Parts: sequence; C-alpha cells; structure tokens
Amino acid sequence: MLKLVHILPEVAVVFAIVGAILFTGLVFRNPFRSKWLQRDLMSVAAALGIAAAVCFGAGTMIAGAVAAGFGVAAAIVMTIVAFGVAGYAIVRGFDIGERLRRADTGQSPFYPHSGLEALRRLWHPHSKPPAGA
Repeated sequence: MLKLVHILPEVAVVFAIVGAILFTGLVFRNPFRSKWLQRDLMSVAAALGIAAAVCFGAGTMIAGAVAAGFGVAAAIVMTIVAFGVAGYAIVRGFDIGERLRRADTGQSPFYPHSGLEALRRLWHPHSKPPAGA
C-alpha cells in the first residue's frame, strides 16, 4: 500500500495530461473558436504538444513506479491503467460526450456543468436564478 502512495504524484500528472487533452479537443471542436485556432498550424502544434505530453506522462509514471519498487512490467501495466481510468473518470465527470454533441449542433461545449450549478446554489442559497430560467 505504501508503494501506491509513492506514485500518487505521477498519477496526478497522468490525470492532468488526460484532462488537458480532452480540453484541447473541446477547444478545437468549439464552433465559436478564434480565427487563430482555425489555422492548420495550430492543430499541428496541438498534436505535437499532446504527443509530447503523453510521452512525458508515460515516462514519468513508469519511472516513478519503478523507483517506488514495482517491476517494469507492472509499471507499464499501471501506466496503461492510469491513462484509461483517468480518461474514463474525466469523460464521465465532466460530461464530455454531451459537450461534444452540443459542439456538433453549433453550440458552445463550455456550458456550465449541472453539478457546478448545484454547488453554486448550495453556496449562495438566496441568489436569484438567471433571467429567463
């Protein structure tokens, strides 16, 4: 169990990388994105950045797991599992599928999440709902 605690920073790096990849996908699918994001150069730069981030995250996770005392094969399997769990958790937690469907219909994928709206009502119970709601 103590070995797993030693690789938590590496797992956090993997989660951050997967979140950044999914956010980049939403940015490029946004129908209201800026003109400079519509250039081919920006999509190539994003792809190179994603590839570099995945290589960095995988290397960091494997090196950290081996340093924590896991075998190389176990470290590779844990890295693959960490990327998969991070992807599933972020896609489900931030409702990425619905955001992509909204982008396909011409709406912004960056609408407020229903869970965030519920938290706002908890913190400010006496605030008025937005106009037209």
